[in-house]
Amino acid sequence: MDSELIESILDEGEADGLVFEDEDLSGMDFSTVIFRNCSFISCDLEGTSFSRGGLMSSSISDSDLSRADFSGAYIKDSEIVGSRLYGTVFSSSRIKNAKIVRSSARYSSFSSASASLLRIEQSSFTDSAFDEMKCTGCIFSSSDFSRSSFRGTSMNAIDLHESSIESIALSEDFHELRGARLDITQMMCIAALLSVEIV
Repeated sequence: MDSELIESILDEGEADGLVFEDEDLSGMDFSTVIFRNCSFISCDLEGTSFSRGGLMSSSISDSDLSRADFSGAYIKDSEIVGSRLYGTVFSSSRIKNAKIVRSSARYSSFSSASASLLRIEQSSFTDSAFDEMKCTGCIFSSSDFSRSSFRGTSMNAIDLHESSIESIALSEDFHELRGARLDITQMMCIAALLSVEIV
């Protein structure tokens, strides 16, 4: 990518209507930068920082976001599709009307994030952290959350339709389960956590 364009984005603190395709942006520091109406297609974004920045009406597809940092970022009307998010951090981010679809996101973190209308579909979030997350109207469907931590996060606020929650971590009093709607397979997973035998 043109170094002058990168410098311009960093100087102005924003980018609007740009398409990044097959670009190596790994390790870039886009902290506090606002991306509006932008597309990232088949890009290397490994270790890239979007901390305290924004992703507005934008999309990331078929890209590597491993260890990328979205902590404290604002993500609105945007989607991540078919991407790798190993160890990606969304902690303390604010998310509104966003989607993560067909992505692999092991060891990612959404701890202390605030999410409204976040939709996760057909994705793997095994061994991830969703602790103290505030959710409104969120749907996590047909995805794998095995061995992930939901401590302090109300499962009543998340539709977990057809998702795996095997061996998830909860608080000692399991208060996260109050009001939760679970299917029979999910109930069996919770029973195992509670050492309850279903007969």
